[in-house]
Amino acid sequence: MVRHLPLWFLRISSSAFLFSMGVAARLPGGQHFRFIILPDWCKRAVAQGNNVRATTLALELLDLASCYPDDWNYGNAIHHGHLVLGRVALANGDGATARAELLAAGPTPGSPQLDSFGPNYFEHCRRFWTMGETSLANWTDDINCGRAPNFGPNLNY
Repeated sequence: MVRHLPLWFLRISSSAFLFSMGVAARLPGGQHFRFIILPDWCKRAVAQGNNVRATTLALELLDLASCYPDDWNYGNAIHHGHLVLGRVALANGDGATARAELLAAGPTPGSPQLDSFGPNYFEHCRRFWTMGETSLANWTDDINCGRAPNFGPNLNY
């Protein structure tokens, strides 16, 4: 498993970097590495409007998650895999699938990132995001009053 990359590797252009990451993820022992980077790739694809790629990557991420149920990234994989599938479904006008996928993104065992910054779902995340109780209460109040909540950087986790 790749643990540290040399500095010269990190200095190459972003497209070459992404290509190199894709190659590294397919090398022997690279499955876990791919599991770690897929949440970012999924989010990047959906943000770019590449819904076919986003769906393919999200499904791969959820499939790989079953191989690593005790990994620190497991909660991220479940959360972001379903979140991306929900966003794609919403973009395609499929409200029922979007709702089901977005709800499936909430019940996660957490992760270092989700435990610190929380996911985007209030009720589901209350059970593990203890540091976010005030934010959750404020956002819930905003929504109940018809205001758009300011999620700040929490939309990135």
